[in-house]
Amino acid sequence: PVYDHNRTMLSGVWINPADHLTDDIDPAVSAKSAEIVGTETDPYKKLLRIHKWIAENLYYDNDYTAGRTQTTPLTPAEVLSAGYSICQGYANLVQALCQAQGIPCMILTTWGAGTGTDGFISAEDDPFITESNHTHASAWVDGRWVHMDTTWDSPNRYENGVKTQG
Repeated sequence: PVYDHNRTMLSGVWINPADHLTDDIDPAVSAKSAEIVGTETDPYKKLLRIHKWIAENLYYDNDYTAGRTQTTPLTPAEVLSAGYSICQGYANLVQALCQAQGIPCMILTTWGAGTGTDGFISAEDDPFITESNHTHASAWVDGRWVHMDTTWDSPNRYENGVKTQG
């Protein structure tokens, strides 16, 4: 039901890829993007390298989501420097790293059945599902929008001020 709901929310709308490019990227983020991508020239393979790097090297900020801290890094430069964030920060960094490579990328806010939900959508949930509870990115590659969720693909966590892999 969650998948069907999100597809309905996103269907039938043409989104111009050119509207999701910018050259206003922080220099440190641009440099990291170039380092991650290396000599790769294929846009899809660039996207895969960016996705893999973020999933392996960022940590989900459990301190923030548990209320132990009041802030978390969110801008691409902050997230890159700190190495941790929540889904919004992950998506912001994905977008900036892709755009630094000339790959159009946008941020999507949708519904995810995960932490904080019972994992299902029922008739009783209908008023709530119009809100979003998750953020991820979508990049324009090979003539289509490729949705990716580096937050949920990352096994790493930041908790009690400690980064733990796996």
